Amino acid sequence: MTRFQPLRGIARFYYSAAPSGGRREAGVEKMIKPYYDEDGITIYNADCRDVLRELATERFDAVITDPPFAFAGGISNGLASRADSQFFEAWLEVVFREMQRVSKHEAAWALWCDWRTAAIYDEVLGKSAADYYDQRRVSQVLIHDREMVGMGSPFRNQLDWIALVRGKKTDFGDRIPKNQPNIIRSYWYYGKHEFHPAEKSTKVAGMLIDWLTKPGDTILEPFLGGGAVLVAARAAGRKAVAIELEKGYCDVTIERLQQHSLFATV
Repeated sequence: MTRFQPLRGIARFYYSAAPSGGRREAGVEKMIKPYYDEDGITIYNADCRDVLRELATERFDAVITDPPFAFAGGISNGLASRADSQFFEAWLEVVFREMQRVSKHEAAWALWCDWRTAAIYDEVLGKSAADYYDQRRVSQVLIHDREMVGMGSPFRNQLDWIALVRGKKTDFGDRIPKNQPNIIRSYWYYGKHEFHPAEKSTKVAGMLIDWLTKPGDTILEPFLGGGAVLVAARAAGRKAVAIELEKGYCDVTIERLQQHSLFATV
């Protein structure tokens, strides 16, 4: 089993916020060659800014991802949360502008975050919107209660936050149960980190996919990490396009997808 690789070069995201080159015309995708492309799942091993600006306009039915907020002053544990987030916000505005362009008008997003970055997401969504009167904004925050404490001081953190982003045309239909609370209680062993240091639960990712998309829809995952969203997408019969800067995590995810396909055929 491939294990996760150390994170490298995170800081360069924020000190080079402006993308190079121009955007492709809508519907034209002449871009970086996919690192993996099989059975409706595509992975690009590249900077998300380079890939996003090449993707066709209004292609995706949902965005489900875990941006690297913990490396930009968003760490929720102790004094580290005082770090300046200005570089993260500048970088995020570039990323969100392209994410909004490639998302369908009715598409919802689910973005992992913490108590601080939920507000940053909302502010940057306003700055990056192409249409002031048709903006996506953070409408709610979902809480994943891992039922196990993690790091933190003086209180240890037991919760993962997920910002629900929607626009005026977002319609969930009947996919979300009428009395569904915004707290997801699902045991997640904190510290396991088998595939990534910020690994997320495939069960929770699958719930988000069921709520935000229909079978056959296409999901954008611009921060692949350990691949939880892609594994859950394949299990749910969704297509997905993912981007990951670190080749090691692309390999980890591909191995997970291959194992899922193997067990699914047994």
